[in-house]
Amino acid sequence: VKMRGLEAQLHNFYGASESSCTVYTVPKDGIDLAVFPNKAPAGVPQPHVKVFVMTVEGGENGTPARLTPVQSGEAGEICFGGVLAACYWKHDELTQQKWVDSPQHGRLYRTGDLGRWREGVLEVVGRTDRQVK
Repeated sequence: VKMRGLEAQLHNFYGASESSCTVYTVPKDGIDLAVFPNKAPAGVPQPHVKVFVMTVEGGENGTPARLTPVQSGEAGEICFGGVLAACYWKHDELTQQKWVDSPQHGRLYRTGDLGRWREGVLEVVGRTDRQVK
């Protein structure tokens, strides 16, 4: 767009059907893309959503997962809080894996996406599984 001198805006939106809406986006005033030279950042959380990047321990064989926030710049699993679906219809085991009650942050949805915070902006860096999105 810059090469052709066009007056256009590019928007990157990210969300999950489990959150029923866009969770984060690049703000209207933009982001310093020099911080992200190889790919577009996911952006910043919308006002109605809480977004955390967490390390996940446990959660196998029906035991509850323990989530701990990572330090800024470290990668971890992206988790949403706020307006969320309640469960997967008739998939109790998957619901128990993906929706986790955090004593500090309330009910969170584990996206399976890996991300990190860079200068207050969320960058998606991969997946916890082999799913392609």
